[in-house]
Amino acid sequence: RRLTHLPGVEVAAPLSSLRGLFRRATVAVAPNRFGAETERGLLEALAAGIPVVTTSEALNSLPLQHGREVYVEGDSAGLSERLIELLQKPMLREAMATRGRAFIRLNHSSAAAANRLSHIIATVANGGHGRDVAHGRSAGVQA
Repeated sequence: RRLTHLPGVEVAAPLSSLRGLFRRATVAVAPNRFGAETERGLLEALAAGIPVVTTSEALNSLPLQHGREVYVEGDSAGLSERLIELLQKPMLREAMATRGRAFIRLNHSSAAAANRLSHIIATVANGGHGRDVAHGRSAGVQA
């Protein structure tokens, strides 16, 4: 909250919808927070094409990779350095945004959900002995 007096800095927490904020954002920073709301905010930022700087606590169990879809830092100095780097390097921001959106399409889109549902239905239809043909492993569903 001490940052609110700096020009160009907007601190927003908590919000019911982040969409309007993401239309104006260049980078999203999510410090140590736990819970579904933080996770949802990270996913919304990635879906909006906003590069994210966060902590391992905020990631919770999301399978995001440091330096690929997000930057994960352990302290405020690391968060600040990464934020400055992203603000100064538009090509890096764009690369992170592209990889973040790809992660969402692959893991959290309606197409990804439909694909998982169809694997579950096929497994149940096969008496719980379905295999994930694409990856050669059990679909993890028992009838």
